[in-house]
Amino acid sequence: MPLTTETLTTTGTLATTETLATTETLTTTKPPRPGVPPRTPAPARPPAAVPPLAPGALPGLGHAAALLRDPLGFLGSLARHGGVVRIRLGPRTVCVVTDAALVHTLLVALAYDCPRGAVQDDLGG
Repeated sequence: MPLTTETLTTTGTLATTETLATTETLTTTKPPRPGVPPRTPAPARPPAAVPPLAPGALPGLGHAAALLRDPLGFLGSLARHGGVVRIRLGPRTVCVVTDAALVHTLLVALAYDCPRGAVQDDLGG
């Protein structure tokens, strides 16, 4: 691409020719600052573990029948399978938190980061 203005060449001298046939692009890198370690890329996160699925799901209904039949007994039995357990409610998969420390973390420490009520809103209307 011909240039018709003054251009600084790679050697630092000023070229005032009317048209320059070729120019080289200069890239500059800043020297590292003393006392500051170079940046390293963040380590890759391990893939998130999927909570176990509670046993006893019926085809098409999932765990809805057990939940409707004995809600407290069903939810109380989920703690045997871990702190977070997946259940099926029809076509949806829902995670149930059964560990008291995790419930506290979700409701207090991460209160603004964890949406609440989405499942009830989706299932009810």
